[in-house]
Amino acid sequence: MSALQCIVYQSTAIETLSNIDLELILEDSRKFNEEVNVTGVIIYSNGRFFQYIEGQSEDLIRVYDRIKKSRYHRDIIELLDMPVPERFFPQWAMGFVQPQASGKLDAANTQWWQSSGSRLFQAAGIAFPPGILLLREFFAAHIDI
Repeated sequence: MSALQCIVYQSTAIETLSNIDLELILEDSRKFNEEVNVTGVIIYSNGRFFQYIEGQSEDLIRVYDRIKKSRYHRDIIELLDMPVPERFFPQWAMGFVQPQASGKLDAANTQWWQSSGSRLFQAAGIAFPPGILLLREFFAAHIDI
C-alpha cells in the first residue's frame, strides 16, 4: 500500500459555468472518486477553482490526471503535492462549496460545511497540514462564512 498524500491546485474556468455544469462536475467527480477512494473538497468562486484531494498515491494520481484533462478549466497551478498523516475529509468523495449556488449545489454547500468545513475555522490549537492551511486561506478570502 502506498502512502497517503494530498494534492492542492487552483485553476480558472474556461467560461462561466452554469449551475447545471457545476452539478455535472460534482456528480461525476463524486462517482469517480468513490471508485478510487479519493476524498476532498472543491471550491468554485468567481470563475476560479480551488481543490484539495487526498488518497493513496496511485489513486490520487489517477484522479489528478483526470482533472488535468478536464474541459472545464485551464491554467492549473499545482500548489502542493505531499504526504499527509491522515485523511482530513474521509467522508467526502468530493465536498463542494460555492456562494449563492443552485438549490442542489446549495444543499451540497450546507451539507459539506456542517460536517467538515466548519472544522477548518473552529479547531483551535490544531497544527493543520500545509494543504489544509491553503484551503483555509482560499476559503477565508473567497467565501463569506
